[in-house]
Amino acid sequence: MQKKYLNNKRLRYIFLMVTSQVVLTLFVGYWLSTQYDNEKQVFQKDLIQIWRSTVNDYNNKQMFINQIGPILLNPDTLHPEKIDLSHLGFHPDKKRALVRDMVQLIDKYPEEVKHYTNYITQEYPYPKTDENIDLIINNTLKLHHRYGIRTNYYSYLDSNSDEIKKADLKLFQSMFTTRVKIKDSNINIEHLPKNKVLMPKESTIYLDRYNKELKHREIAILFTNYYIYLLSVIAPQLLFALILLCLTGFALFFTYRGYVKQMKLNTLRSDFINNITHELKIPVATAKVALEALKKFGLQGDAATTEEYLNMVSREMERLDQLTERVLTHSVFESGSQEIKLEETDMNTFITEVNQSLQILYAGQNATITCTTPPAPIKNYVDKVYLEGIIKNLVDNSLKYGGKGVSINIQLLEDKDGTFITVSDNGPGIKKEYTEKIFEKFFRVPTGNKHNIKGHGLGLSFAALLMKQHKGSITVNNLKEGGCRFILKFPKEVN
Repeated sequence: MQKKYLNNKRLRYIFLMVTSQVVLTLFVGYWLSTQYDNEKQVFQKDLIQIWRSTVNDYNNKQMFINQIGPILLNPDTLHPEKIDLSHLGFHPDKKRALVRDMVQLIDKYPEEVKHYTNYITQEYPYPKTDENIDLIINNTLKLHHRYGIRTNYYSYLDSNSDEIKKADLKLFQSMFTTRVKIKDSNINIEHLPKNKVLMPKESTIYLDRYNKELKHREIAILFTNYYIYLLSVIAPQLLFALILLCLTGFALFFTYRGYVKQMKLNTLRSDFINNITHELKIPVATAKVALEALKKFGLQGDAATTEEYLNMVSREMERLDQLTERVLTHSVFESGSQEIKLEETDMNTFITEVNQSLQILYAGQNATITCTTPPAPIKNYVDKVYLEGIIKNLVDNSLKYGGKGVSINIQLLEDKDGTFITVSDNGPGIKKEYTEKIFEKFFRVPTGNKHNIKGHGLGLSFAALLMKQHKGSITVNNLKEGGCRFILKFPKEVN
């Protein structure tokens, strides 16, 4: 029932986290879509501005080509017939007057006209005009108005007209395309006939303007493949959105992982409390029964029985004391308030003595414990008291989980990396998913019956703490032939 409750609680957390991430993703997606649409509108306004600027530049260029340029090539007011102004269709007298006024303008502002000529004949797009260029343009426009010459050459462009106008149209299209390509060379531009009805899709940008005076469209242009440009414009927003989603995703992931870890820790603590409660009840209950027997059945006169019962109480109290001492010692080392005492140790002699102690301690067990040391002496700095406890704990675990007739070998090794003590057995080994977890506090490898194999999940985590204080490590791996091997590694000569 409790497991089902925990699973339901975990599913609720997952649902809330996934829902919040999905909602945030949808909100960010909507925000990015809005940013994209806004930039699309800005881009369309920019295109209109580019078109207007190009029209202005085109008119200035045509004004130079058709009026100023021919006169600069042949500024002869006495022979105006030599100047090609046939496109104006002027009477000779009117043509002569126009040439005279244009020559006067050129003579009055020679440097400005030269500057204007260099400006208008350079490669397009033109830089921003200055006051000298504006001076020539404005004076030329005044002459245009005086003589009734049109100033908006663009309005009369038509792809269906003569070859000259077709060439002029191509010139304008080239100028406009050049200006747009400065923004992004990938943008496709399609100049449509001005009499064509536009049916643009939502995925396209178009310019469409009708001139009521001339009764035709002034502009009919479609733009496609501008997505890369718009995405580059909103790149900071895209980067921000990506970072935001990644951060929230990682935050939710680590929060969930911490939550799962905490749930597992709570479960392990619950199991630990159940196990240790069971372990505490046994010596207390045994001592209680012994004392009640002495009191109830009047065994005070039977010295042998009384001594037996009192010894039983003493053993159970000793067991209770060891149990509480183990928990308290683990807490002290975990908090870092106590350190081990390292001393130079003859490791060969130490391992031999530990093996002798184990032979006596487990003499009645159906197991074989052997010891292997190299012929060359090995010395290192260790805390002998706690290291002996680690080795005995590993041997005790092998006896618990290895089954009847288990063989245990303790081996001492040394190489350039340090000193090693290995404890190997031929038992069932440890499942791969548990090889890292066994060093966690309160963790116990599942055995099917939690009280069948005694323990509290503190021994290996305590061993890991002690090895850390030795500046060393403890690891485990399964053997191909069966069983597992615990490896204690000590750095060389750590004082």
